[in-house]
Amino acid sequence: MKPSCEYLVFLALLVGSKALDLELRKVVCDETLPAYIATGDINWRCNGGSTSCSMGEHVYITGGLTYNQLGAYLQNNSTAYASAKLQMLTLEYELFQLLPFNFCGDFVTSSAANGNMTNYTACPDDGRYTFNLDYTLPENQDSTSWFASGWTATSEIMIYSSRTESSTILADCKLEFHTYVTHDQESAQWKELPSAATITFALLTVAMFLCVMVCFLACRKTKTQEANHEFDDFQKYIDSIDDEETVDTHVEVARKISRKLSHKYFQVRACALQHETYRNSEGRRLFSSKADIVVVGGGVSGLTAAISASKAAKESGAELKIVLAEGSSKLGGRVQSEVTDDGFVLDIGFAVFIDQYPQAKKLLDFDSLQLKPFLPGALVKLDERETFARVSDPLRQPKRLVGAITSPIGSLADKLKLGLLILNVRRKSISELFEEEELDTETALRSRWRLSESIVETFFRPFLQGVYLAPLNKQSSRMFSFVFKMFNEGAATLPRGGMKAVSEQLAQKALDAGVEIRKEMPISSIYKVRDGSSFVVESKAANKNFETECVIVATEGPNTRELISQVEGFESIADLPKQPQLSVGCMYYSFLGDPPVDEPILILNGKVDSGLSQGADPKSVVNTMCFPSVVNEGYAPKGSSLCSVSISGKVMEDYEGKDEELDAAVRSELASWFKDRNTEILEKWKLRKIYHIHNAQPAQLNGPCPSNVNGGRPCTSFQGMPIPDGMVICGDHVATASLNGALESGAKAGAAAAEIAVIAKK
Repeated sequence: MKPSCEYLVFLALLVGSKALDLELRKVVCDETLPAYIATGDINWRCNGGSTSCSMGEHVYITGGLTYNQLGAYLQNNSTAYASAKLQMLTLEYELFQLLPFNFCGDFVTSSAANGNMTNYTACPDDGRYTFNLDYTLPENQDSTSWFASGWTATSEIMIYSSRTESSTILADCKLEFHTYVTHDQESAQWKELPSAATITFALLTVAMFLCVMVCFLACRKTKTQEANHEFDDFQKYIDSIDDEETVDTHVEVARKISRKLSHKYFQVRACALQHETYRNSEGRRLFSSKADIVVVGGGVSGLTAAISASKAAKESGAELKIVLAEGSSKLGGRVQSEVTDDGFVLDIGFAVFIDQYPQAKKLLDFDSLQLKPFLPGALVKLDERETFARVSDPLRQPKRLVGAITSPIGSLADKLKLGLLILNVRRKSISELFEEEELDTETALRSRWRLSESIVETFFRPFLQGVYLAPLNKQSSRMFSFVFKMFNEGAATLPRGGMKAVSEQLAQKALDAGVEIRKEMPISSIYKVRDGSSFVVESKAANKNFETECVIVATEGPNTRELISQVEGFESIADLPKQPQLSVGCMYYSFLGDPPVDEPILILNGKVDSGLSQGADPKSVVNTMCFPSVVNEGYAPKGSSLCSVSISGKVMEDYEGKDEELDAAVRSELASWFKDRNTEILEKWKLRKIYHIHNAQPAQLNGPCPSNVNGGRPCTSFQGMPIPDGMVICGDHVATASLNGALESGAKAGAAAAEIAVIAKK
């Protein structure tokens, strides 16, 4: 017989099978009723002594009955009435209903007596009785009985005291049977057929296996499609390389693809072996990726450039892959903060956020920054006064008009001239201020505005040196007018959570724009591929490089010079004169309780012997100070305060490597300012950190490329010299030495880069 015919016969036998075997597995009776069969006290046999009996077959049942006050319920000579049903998966049989049953009949004998129960007068007294009865199972005429095989069949026997099911229940037993299938044709070649339960389990197993296989094949198909695309890109990448020289192989790239596409492994590997790969100067193999734009540097300028490039590309209808590579573990560059374990926020270098910066207003969400302002003006520590002198802005604080006039900071004539200066910066636009004749700020204050030495030295010197980190004679008068306008029209503020909140918001905007950000990926070199059509941006530390049509170099001026000069044909960039970089120091102290000054105001050191004036002895180390936790409560945990002290770069150089001496000098000076807190400052204030930021700002006056250009210089040149096509630069060294300059130049470079990348993509 052919296998296909055998399967048909097998199915026919299953459907045609009518005989079911029952094997008694368990009997459970309610032992609280007057009669019951104890657990295990029963036997079930059929012809030949088998425990597996077929439907329609004669069965013999023996066992023990236990009576418990049964006589109290029996009537009519110990007669009761029994009902029973047999329930299988697809079949139901009513075995008998209210059948008369004699508890002391012929088939019941006492275990304590010999002979017939009719000769034993004690029945139905309490005790154990044996029973021995036979019963013919009902015939099975249902052709679907096979479907009940392999499952559990149940039967319930109920015995009542009278001929009604509402009468007293004398016994209640539940029987469980296992069902087997038996063919009723002796000529059949299958002696034992699988049960419905077995077939069902087998079918479910097959179905689950098929589902798993379908899912596996679907996933494999998707991965195969992805790998095929990757292989196609790999071939295009290989084809773009000039194979005149063989410096290394692409085996690692081939292995990476082969994990997804095993059947093409040898094809990929052979292709790899025929061509060279990019490698660094030490010969190490680098994994390469493609990007439309790579931004080198994750400071605020680089983040802004990435955001601007993404926005410009989308406005032109293009989707660009933009990758930003940052060498450190944090984004934001110099606009960053650290948070101590106990909740103090330390800005890395004292900085304030001026809410009138035009580019910041365009780019940032001020509400989410939760900015809190400083009061206009300042408190000034003078030589001849125990208390602080106040400098106020009567235009924004009319209540302080009298105090402003009588303040010892400057003469009445100085205050009138200062009013003219304020009106000038308010009246003119930013672009008009940058068109004024460029002078150093000290000359502008003394000659142009004819302010006295007293107000210049006690107010403007510490205030502006805290902002621009350089002596007045090395500051741009245009930058002075610009920042003075910003302070007069807006406010110096601190965001909740520190200045890092600005960087974090920019980083999130970049991510939302689809920018791929890679931290801890310092870029070691940038060079052109041999045909000059694109750049390779390489990171030795991360063992990674990117091939791109456009690079935005958003690093500090010295780093920008170094990266550009690595490109073939632009080595002379390294020989250009260097723009001076300014440094600053900042120290933080924390303490319990309220601060000595409970106003959100800047405190200036106006002592003329401070050593901060040109030619004076450095008897004082503090330039400016404030209590950031008073300005914005997010800088310190509840019940504590934070003090920030700004120190000039010159003083930091004098104390280089002498942190303990610097700490002692600062504490001593602050204790002399706040004499009622003398002991607390000297002994209880906790020094949190000393920051010395060496390249805090580029110089804004003199030098080959001062940072005092409103709107920024062209982003396609460095110090007036052209840079490679497809490369743009940004940073405060390209525009103005301010947060606004960094944001402004980043936005300009991002738009230019998007234009380059979109054209290249087409």
